[in-house]
Amino acid sequence: MTQDHAQPDTVTHLADKMGGAFGRFRQDLQARMGNTGPLRVSHLRVLDSIDVDGTRPSTLADRTEITRQGISQLLAHLEQHGYVVSARDPSDRRASLITPTPSGVEVQQRTVAAVASVEDLWRQRLGHDRYEAFVGCLDQLSARDQ
Repeated sequence: MTQDHAQPDTVTHLADKMGGAFGRFRQDLQARMGNTGPLRVSHLRVLDSIDVDGTRPSTLADRTEITRQGISQLLAHLEQHGYVVSARDPSDRRASLITPTPSGVEVQQRTVAAVASVEDLWRQRLGHDRYEAFVGCLDQLSARDQ
């Protein structure tokens, strides 16, 4: 007699639940951002991590926890579409500095507003106390000094 190993209708694995929550975040963010043209959420995340006066790619990789190869690919896309420029870092000519263009700054501002709107939506969905507990749990679980 064989046992049926069909997938359950409900998500039970913690990674699936976290992935589902992140998928919902991406959907909600995209709905608030509207048309972002050639940019995906991963591009928005990298762009949002760039300082207005420029940031080294290695720093972006550390901030976003994306591999250096992945950051290079995302930055190439952002540069190709006119959201960032890459130039030699004046403090270290061996390194490059990534700086947002005016279009990049505009998308950064839109992203900040859209994320705040998603946070408000999630606060409404969960209720203030549950939302604050949720964010507190995320902070605790993502703390590096555990």
